[in-house]
Amino acid sequence: MNLFKKKKIVRRASIVLAGSLLLGTVVQASSLTKKIDATFKNIKVFSNNQQQTMAQEPFLYNNSVYLPVRAVAELVGKNVEWVGSTNSVHISDKSGGSSSTVEQLQAQLTAKEFEVARLNAELSKLKSEMEALKEDGKGGQSSGNLKETLDYLEKEFGNEYSIYWDFDLTETSSRINVEVSFDSRYDDKRWDSLSKKQRENFFEDICREIRYDFKDTPINGKVLDNRTDKEIAKFSYSTRNSFTYTDTGSVSFSALERDLKNYIKKIDGADLPIDDIELSGTEDDITFVVYVDLYKIADEKSFKDAMKNNHSKVKGTMDEIRDEILDDYRYASIQGYIEDTYSGDTVARYDGRRLYD
Repeated sequence: MNLFKKKKIVRRASIVLAGSLLLGTVVQASSLTKKIDATFKNIKVFSNNQQQTMAQEPFLYNNSVYLPVRAVAELVGKNVEWVGSTNSVHISDKSGGSSSTVEQLQAQLTAKEFEVARLNAELSKLKSEMEALKEDGKGGQSSGNLKETLDYLEKEFGNEYSIYWDFDLTETSSRINVEVSFDSRYDDKRWDSLSKKQRENFFEDICREIRYDFKDTPINGKVLDNRTDKEIAKFSYSTRNSFTYTDTGSVSFSALERDLKNYIKKIDGADLPIDDIELSGTEDDITFVVYVDLYKIADEKSFKDAMKNNHSKVKGTMDEIRDEILDDYRYASIQGYIEDTYSGDTVARYDGRRLYD
């Protein structure tokens, strides 16, 4: 964003022109005032190869250059007198060396005063530009307001992807810290359904909105599960607008676990009800455990006999669980186990393709 627009060299302005104050043809007519379009081009005036400073800036009008008549007359050693009763300018030779010298010194003093006024105006402008730079975050100065930024984030992103997000912002001397959280008891399935690209885009958009209010300030962020108060992801946004995102914790699979338990009730072939199904790991590597009560079919030995006699059906149940997981995590590597609910013994292992006892 350009803080300051380049100053134009040529300026246009509406000028009220009084004929008696400018060099040009005197028109005998009743007093009138008219608006003209004059062009200012930083016109320089030289006398005997010495640049002169005009009390009023020269300008162009109708292809003619207009200069202050008094200033020009004094440059050539003439007296100028304005006679208001006749609306006339009288230019005459100066008489008396002493008077001429005083008038020349007075003209030089007027020119110097004009130059001082111009320099003061430029100094004032520079001070204003410095203040604007500070307010825009230069020199390490923050230009944002945390509460206003937080209110904006809650308004714009509070229900993105139908997840109820909470935001918290803190500021240190070197960065902005961001906490984005949600409750996995209600939104874990929606969170799990987001692709990594969707998550990256979402948190990068948040960083850009913060950067809009806090210029050139690095941002560190983390994503929390309010249910467990654990960090599940982190992100950052550098001063060069480089964004990074990383999943740091285990994925919440509780919604998928509920779906599996509602859909798959028993292990086929062993005719054994399933007590529970638990998932763990990351989006790329998922492990599931099927808990069963072996006493419902006598004992562990009876289960292994049943698995030998109906191996393909037991494997079919494990394949079915794998396929349901792949519907949500299509690129994941999957393995599973069958365990006794009470003893915790593993009675079968599944590598995603084959089943082993």
